[in-house]
Amino acid sequence: MRLNTLHLYPGIAGIQMDPTEIKDALMIDESKLQQQMLSRVAAHLGFDSAGRVIIRNPMDYRQRDLIALYLVGVKYAAAAGLRSSDAASLSELCEALGLQNSLVAARLSDLRAEGKVESPNRGESRVVAGRIPWTLNEIDEAMKKTIQ
Repeated sequence: MRLNTLHLYPGIAGIQMDPTEIKDALMIDESKLQQQMLSRVAAHLGFDSAGRVIIRNPMDYRQRDLIALYLVGVKYAAAAGLRSSDAASLSELCEALGLQNSLVAARLSDLRAEGKVESPNRGESRVVAGRIPWTLNEIDEAMKKTIQ
């Protein structure tokens, strides 16, 4: 049985809505969203002129979050034209983050299983662009719990 919910929204049934009003209320400013995302990412990391990702205060993060943030940084460095690829090898991650190979491989496997990281080629990992906001949300939440 399907419920008729139009009675809950009298403005929808039978009344013509102003298209301009709809657009003004619901239109998303993509450049504003990009700026907000850049600000969120910049709070966690930056990169040098060679495109090397630098995590701000790396000791504040869990290892899985360090890896995810590093891959976010790689994605943005490639988008800025500072790197040729938006993916990083296992050895690059280990060297850049100072973590053991087996630990990074295990955390990457976890991140892949969660749909946050993908492997474009064997031995390479990159962050899934559409999951960056959720990844940052989870990292921010984990940091809040650590502080409390």
